[in-house]
Amino acid sequence: MRKEERQLQLVTLDRSKASSCMVNEKLQSVRESATKTVLQVAKVVLGFSSYVDGKLMARSSGFLIDWDERSKAGTVLTSARIICSKYSALSQWSGTDEYAP
Repeated sequence: MRKEERQLQLVTLDRSKASSCMVNEKLQSVRESATKTVLQVAKVVLGFSSYVDGKLMARSSGFLIDWDERSKAGTVLTSARIICSKYSALSQWSGTDEYAP
């Protein structure tokens, strides 16, 4: 069996299987609403990373939840600790980390 044929047997690549329950006609109204929501959210999903001295420290993603057009500043909601310290403190909660500029 060729590599491509093996890959197409994977559930995620099998085009004969519906990738979502939303193909069910009974769920059409839900699908339209869900599609609209996803497309709106996609505009505010961000990927970001933290570097210290050119070394990648962390990567994460988040949602833009607020934007000030005047100052061009926004608020991102994330569960990541993306701001990385140059030096590791004994306790990350001690507040003694020296953050990289």
